Parts: sequence; structure tokens; C-alpha cells
Amino acid sequence: MSKEKQDRFLQLYDPIHDRFERFCRARVYGKMDYKDLVNETLMVAFHKLDTLKSETAFLSFLFTISVRVLANHHKKKKEYSISESDDYNLEGNGKGTAYSTEVYYLYQALSKLPEVQNDLLSESRWDNDSRN
Repeated sequence: MSKEKQDRFLQLYDPIHDRFERFCRARVYGKMDYKDLVNETLMVAFHKLDTLKSETAFLSFLFTISVRVLANHHKKKKEYSISESDDYNLEGNGKGTAYSTEVYYLYQALSKLPEVQNDLLSESRWDNDSRN
């Protein structure tokens, strides 16, 4: 990392800092911390500073990078989350799936009970099974 490149970058960035920060705050819409967007954009911009054709276009350069960084963030976030169309619609997946899901959550809830209550439930299950 050269000192000249750092100086050039800071010389371009200092006068537009406030405008760029306001842009990032407006773009995130609460979906991402604007400071993260600023930092990631500045990191990319610094590494790609050599591709900047005109110093007067530096703000536009930052805007373009920040839009791409934000789009990539949303894409990654969407990949890791369950889509809203799934919406845990168990009825549409068949009765077996809905039943299995209910049993799973039931056993999860039962495992959280104190040992004494869990033992009582186990005994009553055996009693009901022997009657059938």
C-alpha cells in the first residue's frame, strides 16, 4: 500500500464525505448498518482507485460501488434466509409433514419440562398405551 495512493484517496474523499454518508444512510433503509456500507464501499474503492478515469467522477464512483455492495449484501442475506413464499405453510405440504412438525415441536417443548413433570407424563403415556 503506497503512501501516495492513500494521500490521493483521502484528498478525493474528504470533501465529499458528508454527501456520501448521507447517501449510504438513505440507501440502507434499515436493512444494514450504514457504517458497514460506508466501510465496505471505501475498501473496494481504495483497491479499485486505479480504475477511476476522472477525479471529478469520484463521488459517482463511490455511489456505484455502494449500490453493488448493498445488492450483494441483500443477495447473501436472501440466500441464508427462508423465503417469504415458504411461510411455513404446512397444510400445503401434506398431512404427514404437518403431523411430523407438530410432533417435533411437542417433543421439543416436553424436553424443556422439569424432570419430575416429564416423568409423570412418561408414566401417563405408558398407562394410556396399555389401555389401548
